[in-house]
Amino acid sequence: MFLPTTTGHPVVLIIDISRSMEETDIAPTRIEAAKAAGVEFARRLPRASRVALVTFGNFASVVVPLTADRARVIAGIENLTTQLRTQLGTGLMEGVRAVTGEGDLPPPPTPTGFRAVAVLLSDGRASDGVPPPEAAQHAKTRGVRAYTVGLGTAADPSTFRSGYYGVLDEPTLRMIADETGGRYYRAEEAGRLREIYRDLARVIGWTRTPTDVSALSAAAALLLLIAAVSLRFRYVPLG
Repeated sequence: MFLPTTTGHPVVLIIDISRSMEETDIAPTRIEAAKAAGVEFARRLPRASRVALVTFGNFASVVVPLTADRARVIAGIENLTTQLRTQLGTGLMEGVRAVTGEGDLPPPPTPTGFRAVAVLLSDGRASDGVPPPEAAQHAKTRGVRAYTVGLGTAADPSTFRSGYYGVLDEPTLRMIADETGGRYYRAEEAGRLREIYRDLARVIGWTRTPTDVSALSAAAALLLLIAAVSLRFRYVPLG
């Protein structure tokens, strides 16, 4: 028999807050859809899971360091505002540091091949900062598996206020996921984004482990026996 148990992997949620996140092709805006989905993601993770929140725009920032305080993470997501540029690779690098607590030294090997998870959401192209391939390799060597989420619709750059930088760069997000052993998701509407985040919370936060059925049956039988004996002594008349 298999029962759900927590994976125990710490998680960092990395959110793009570049100016293109103000585009309205995903209602009401990309950033508001991302915030709503991020809050639901945080709520669906196991209570014991530690979560960090990192953003990237003009620079990468640790909004909430690794914590089990879910309310703090949710408040951090709800208060996000946009910036101008898109330092995608720098955001991933900062997320790796936030979730591992390490600098440049690689971690020791683990039985599963990874020890932490990054969920990175972006809607556009990197403008500057650390090159994404370099950041992906950094995550891989430090045992961080990245799941990337592309937020945006297929449209001509001229239809976006942010132009070229509002067009989704799927090859880069796929590369990051493939390089680190994660998976790439595409979201073209708010409902799909929430569905992706629900799926990610389940995949990242929970696993199914084998449980000895005979032991469970024995425990259940013992409880029934105790209950039966208790009822017998309770209802047998005295004298």
